[in-house]
This record gives sequence, C-alpha cells and structure tokens, in this order.
Amino acid sequence: MKIFSDASWGNMPGMKSQSGQLFALSTAKETGAFTANVIHWRSNRIKRVVRSTFAAETLSAVDAADHGIAARAMIQEWVNSGPDSIPIELFTDCRSLKDASDAIAPRALEKRLEMDLISLKEVLSEGLIACITWIPTALQIADALTKNMDTSQLCDAAEYGIFVTKADETAHPTTDKLTETQHRLKAMLCLIGDQLDVYG
Repeated sequence: MKIFSDASWGNMPGMKSQSGQLFALSTAKETGAFTANVIHWRSNRIKRVVRSTFAAETLSAVDAADHGIAARAMIQEWVNSGPDSIPIELFTDCRSLKDASDAIAPRALEKRLEMDLISLKEVLSEGLIACITWIPTALQIADALTKNMDTSQLCDAAEYGIFVTKADETAHPTTDKLTETQHRLKAMLCLIGDQLDVYG
C-alpha cells in the first residue's frame, strides 16, 4: 500500500491547518513510478493547533499511518492474507519529517509533537509501516487535497493509476513543475524501464 500524506499550515480561516492523504494499492515494488489503484482519500482540518509546517506534516503522517494500518488489516481479512503481505510505504514532501523518522531519538521543541514523532518511529520499528519516503513537492499528489490549486496531477493519477515518485534529475524538484504531458510521459518511460529490467 502506498500512502501520500501532506499538510498546509494555517491556510484555512482562523489560521487552521489542513491535512490531505491518499491511499493506493500497488501490486509490485517499483522505483521512480508505479501503477496502483486509489482506494481512499481524505481532506480534513487538523484538530489540534499546530505551530509550524513540520508539526502539521507530522500530525498528518501519524493520522495517515493509523488509517493505513487499519485499512490494510481490513483488506487482509477480506483476502485472508498474512501480516506481511501488504507493506505500507508513506510518502511525504517534508524533509524534516523524513530526517526525524530516520533519527534514533527524534526530538521536537513541543512535547506533544515529540510524542507524535516517537509514535511514528514506533510503528516503523515494529514493521507496521515499511518505510517513509521523501518526494519533491512537485510530485506530492496529496498537495491538491490541502489547498486550492490545480488538481490535474491528482486526477490523472486516480484515473490512469500511474504515480511518479522520482523527479527528473536534470530539473530542480522545488521549482520545475511537470506539465500534464511530461508527467504521463515520464511515468510511462519509468514503467517501461522497470518491465525491461524484469523481463529483459
């Protein structure tokens, strides 16, 4: 299962923050791009007052992890599969969150936020989530679930089932946005390359 988690800090009336999450089922582990079916998405206000983008991203990721674990358990019960049959990979565009998840003892200025980071670290260490992967903001499709913006990338991913998670190395990931045509072409090339590696 692939989970895209994103958040926007203080973008709603009253300086409230928004969380966006997308859940997709993929049949194979592919790098750069993968095919998957969207099974669920969420866009909701973060219930707690947060003081930074990092805090908003962390709360969204913790919430996404909880919902992903619950969804996986339900799917495994339907198909009668083992506990390790559906690994969960969580994608975030928050570099600080990725670094904190890799740290031996994640730290934060706020005690409650530090507890959230520790709980996220715990589900990683217990194997409930396989990994947290950083992706550039340009490829974070859950971004459209957190603010008023162009949703074509999100709609394309949901309609065609093609997800891109690796930016073009010749482009700067934070400034160069992929056009709709570039997005589809890049995804197709990545998938063709993966299939050639497997079957060639």
